[in-house]
Amino acid sequence: MKGWIKAARLHAKLTQQQLGDRMGMSKGNVWAWEKGNHEASLDQLIKIAEITEFREPFPGTAAQANVKSSSGTGAAWPFTSIDENKVRSLDDQQRAKLERAILHSADAVSLDIKKD
Repeated sequence: MKGWIKAARLHAKLTQQQLGDRMGMSKGNVWAWEKGNHEASLDQLIKIAEITEFREPFPGTAAQANVKSSSGTGAAWPFTSIDENKVRSLDDQQRAKLERAILHSADAVSLDIKKD
C-alpha cells in the first residue's frame, strides 16, 4: 500500500506536506504511510484517490480508485462483486448484521479492518 500512496501523491505532483494538508493531517502521517510504518484506512485511501485523481487500483483489489460511487457520494466503491445499491438499501438491522459478518470474516483471515 505504501507504494500506491506515494505513486498517487507523485501523480498529483504533491509534496507530503501538501497531501497532508489536503487530508487534514500532518506531513508525518503521509511519511509514515509511505514508509510502511502505519496503514491508511480505506476511507483515507479513497480520499487520497479523490484528491490526487490517481486511477490505479488499490493493491490487492480489482476496484479502480477513480470509479465514482453509483450512489452519487463521489467516493469509490472498493468491491467488485458486491452491489453497492443493495448494501445501501439495507435497513439498520440488516446493515448491523452485515457489518458483524464482515468483521467476523476479516478476523478469520487475520485482517484488521476495525476502526481504531
